[in-house]
Amino acid sequence: MAFKLERPKPNRKPSRNVGTAPKKPAAPRRSTPAPAPARQRGLSELQGRGFSTPPVVQQQFRAAAAPSGGGYASGGGGGYAAASASVPAPAPVPEPAEPKMSYDELKNKVKDFDWLRGQDANFAAAEAGYKKVLDQLTATIGRENKDYDAEAGKALKSLGVYQKQNRDSWDWNKIDDDVSDDIAFDWNNQDTAAGRSRTNLQDDFAARGMLQGSGFADSLNSLSTSLTDQTSNLVDTRRQFSRAQSEKQNQGKETFNTNLQLAAANALERMAQALGIV
Repeated sequence: MAFKLERPKPNRKPSRNVGTAPKKPAAPRRSTPAPAPARQRGLSELQGRGFSTPPVVQQQFRAAAAPSGGGYASGGGGGYAAASASVPAPAPVPEPAEPKMSYDELKNKVKDFDWLRGQDANFAAAEAGYKKVLDQLTATIGRENKDYDAEAGKALKSLGVYQKQNRDSWDWNKIDDDVSDDIAFDWNNQDTAAGRSRTNLQDDFAARGMLQGSGFADSLNSLSTSLTDQTSNLVDTRRQFSRAQSEKQNQGKETFNTNLQLAAANALERMAQALGIV
């Protein structure tokens, strides 16, 4: 039996261990120069043909051929006109406004409390509060004075003392330091100490038959002196009380004024700060 020998076919499958050769990079394309603008070419052709081109004409051709402002280059070509956004110039920083008044001018205005009440509500509220306290103090002092005079008047009436110039009522403003010249005694009124004491003296001396003697007159003078001293003590005590009440009232006014000045100073600082003139 005959055998046919055949040449073995080569194995076309690439080996795993053999790497493929890298491809060669493509040659870079040569950039062709952009054609000159039509007007520029026209100028060159005119000059090439021997035409005389005045400088004004050359300038017009060059200006028409030049790319517009804000253009940009695309690839290798010429310039293209691009819309450029206009950036507004920054607004100038405003200078600080001059204050309408100086600190000293404002300080002088604040001294006018009538003006200040309409400008600063805090001051007006503080003043109202301080005034309420002062008014309460004044009312209390007035009520105490009235009550004291009423009690002192009852004491004088009980003694049987009255003013020579005003028998039915008592005017404390018309009493001198020496009360003996301003007062008299109601000897005949048995509802008073003066009337009862005189009646008792008279009855005692009459019972002893000594009513016409000097003893009765001396005893009556002693009674008048005692009543005058009691009246003087009442008047002096009332004057001391009145001075104390006046001092209390003055202190209340001083406190009110001090607090009001402090409130005005605080208002001045608030207003000066608000106006920028601190």
